[in-house]
Amino acid sequence: MDITFTARTQECALRRGTLKAGAETFWDQSHMLQSGWYNGTYTHEGKTFEVRDWWGQRDHSWGVRDHHRCPMWMWLAIQLPDGMLGVWHWEYADGRHIYTDGYWAPADMSDPVQFFRLPQHLRPQSVTQGVAQLLRAVHRLAGAGGDVLVALVGGRISPGR
Repeated sequence: MDITFTARTQECALRRGTLKAGAETFWDQSHMLQSGWYNGTYTHEGKTFEVRDWWGQRDHSWGVRDHHRCPMWMWLAIQLPDGMLGVWHWEYADGRHIYTDGYWAPADMSDPVQFFRLPQHLRPQSVTQGVAQLLRAVHRLAGAGGDVLVALVGGRISPGR
């Protein structure tokens, strides 16, 4: 494999997240994401394939992570033409919030807009309940389509048209 990553957004480090059971820490981590393109070649079973402008991200996390003990963990790294939306969210099974952070990183290499939050109209008791409500509404429609908008701190809506 000979593949090169080229950044298309600035990197963004999410806030450190910690989760404990009593005095025991089983999740204490930091995480960094960055969107980019992959170019190069790889060889499989003697045949060489070209990789040209594949979207993707590089990410790195460090710290204590006992994944199976995190009650609900959502990680989004959504690649879009005008940038990348990166989100981490954790909550308990009953919907109590543990941790949420994220950002919108524009593909023009301008500064990321950090600290993801859900728009107020998508805030029932928990994110998972909100997603479930949204999916139920979409499943009632035939051929439904549209935009997903994320409200960023400061009121900016991104990505937008």
